[in-house]
Amino acid sequence: FIPPSEQAHIFEKFRRGGSSKDKAGSGLGLYIVKSLINSVNAELKISSNEKEGTTFSVYFPLASAP
Repeated sequence: FIPPSEQAHIFEKFRRGGSSKDKAGSGLGLYIVKSLINSVNAELKISSNEKEGTTFSVYFPLASAP
């Protein structure tokens, strides 16, 4: 679960979750994902609640037919 107050910040460079202090990682994973998604004009959305966890959804734009 990712609290709403943290959701706007999880895609920042070097950002790590509140309970990640005892885990390895650079905090670049979601930043890289967001950068790649932006580079293809797609959209990344997050939905999170305590009972079901967190879902990340990617929406790709439809290409025009030639």
